[in-house]
Amino acid sequence: MKKNVIMKASAFFMSAIVLTIGFASCNPKNNEGGTNVDPENAVELVLAQSSVSVNEGLTVTVEITQGNGGYTVKSANEEVAVAEVSGTTVSVKGIKAGSTTITVVDKATKVKPLSVQVMSSTDNNIRTDVLYTITSTADEWSYQGDEWGNTWANYKGPKTYEHTPICTKRDYDSNKMNSTSYKADSSTKDFFALQDDDNVFLCAGLGYEGTNEYGHAAIALLLTNEDDPAHPGMKKMEVITTNLGAYLDWASYTSTPGSAYYNPADGSFTLVNCKGYLAWESGKKPFQFCADRTYTPEQ
Repeated sequence: MKKNVIMKASAFFMSAIVLTIGFASCNPKNNEGGTNVDPENAVELVLAQSSVSVNEGLTVTVEITQGNGGYTVKSANEEVAVAEVSGTTVSVKGIKAGSTTITVVDKATKVKPLSVQVMSSTDNNIRTDVLYTITSTADEWSYQGDEWGNTWANYKGPKTYEHTPICTKRDYDSNKMNSTSYKADSSTKDFFALQDDDNVFLCAGLGYEGTNEYGHAAIALLLTNEDDPAHPGMKKMEVITTNLGAYLDWASYTSTPGSAYYNPADGSFTLVNCKGYLAWESGKKPFQFCADRTYTPEQ
């Protein structure tokens, strides 16, 4: 009798263990060891950026600013870029030139895509396969008058221009997209002939944003690989000249470069306090300006 009691107690104890294991196995876990989020309590998945650009062989990071933990990432094309996630930081490494999408998923099955543009290691990160939107600040201005006090143009920011091209020396020499807007003016040809860096590029200068001709008034820059301590996370840019006429020693044309920096997260670049003077019509209608603006790739 005593033996039967012990056997029944043991059977009951084993059943309890089995039931406990069974219940536990029905409680899903995420890859961080936590349980799945109740859909009613889940928050939206948010990334700090929706797109990034990166050179072949280099890595950029994007922060997850909101989500439900348990993050995973997957590249749509691992021949172009691969990704991994640690905590709330997504690291994207460029493999070869091209574009792809990194999909970020959290444990609440919230999904967010991240567009990735991988640039050739021999190319500058300045994208010339797209057009740019120019957004000027309230510090941007221009003035054109004459010696008798007549005003021909008086402009003050802020203002926005769309669909303007960027052209590198490489693009110009090989007749690639966006170079046609710079081909007509001889000053462009003369300027590029003096450059020994394929990554030197031109962007529309003040007063020429809405046209298809970007000649002697174009602004010339060079992106460096140096970090910009004044703007954390940015790269330094060299402002070669605020107008080609000044660079080519045209009469009294002058350039007073301010500063510039590049944002690798979205491919934009910003000019700050870049001034110039163009002696149009032999100085009869002098044009003065201050470019204070950001050029952002149009996705």
